Order: sequence, then C-alpha cells, then structure tokens
Amino acid sequence: MKKVQVRKLSGAALDWAVAIAEKLEPVAHEGEALVRCREETAGVVITSYEEFSPRQNWAHAGPIIDREDILLNKTSNGRHSAQLFGKIGNPCMGDTKLVAAMRAFVGAYLGDEVLVPKVLMEKK
Repeated sequence: MKKVQVRKLSGAALDWAVAIAEKLEPVAHEGEALVRCREETAGVVITSYEEFSPRQNWAHAGPIIDREDILLNKTSNGRHSAQLFGKIGNPCMGDTKLVAAMRAFVGAYLGDEVLVPKVLMEKK
C-alpha cells in the first residue's frame, strides 16, 4: 500500500479510494479497481467482481454526485473544481468533472491522504 494525497489521485487509484469511501470492499486486479457484487438466486449466493470506475463512468459517479450534493464548476483555465455542499474544505480540482467530484468525495470522507495498492498507481 502507498499513501497518496487525494488531490493527486488519478486512474484506478482514484476509483479504489472512491470504493473505499463507499464501503464497497474493492480489490485490485491487473491494474483495475474491482468491487464485489453479491447476488442471491433461489437461496444460492453468487459472488462476482465488476469494474468500478467512477472517475470516468457517469453511471458510477452520478449517484454519488447527486446524493452528496457535489457542486461542480469550470475554472477560467478549463479545469474543473468540485466541493461537497455544506462541507468545510477547499474545492478539489481535476481535468474532468468526474475526477474533481470523486476527489472531493474521497477527501470529505477519508481525509487528505489515503492508502492505495501500489499496483494501482499509474506509471509516470
């Protein structure tokens, strides 16, 4: 595990941190953040894993943005800022609305730094 500042989270590491904040029990697999899904059919529980990518998938991030009243703004330099309505703290920035929003969500619930698996850290 590696400690990362929320404002620097990107890629699968950001997806992982969002899953942790959502209490989804993520796993790291081949550079992706996956979440466990449980389905019960006729008394049989089937566990599977699905990709979780709120940094780029509105279907994953949209409900979080709506539920948490995340405010999104575009800055004069073309970047995006996001902040949870009613929460104290500085807005988080990102190159996309979803990245900014998910950084704001993670920061509000997990603090300024988080632990993520090293395998999810993007190569620079």
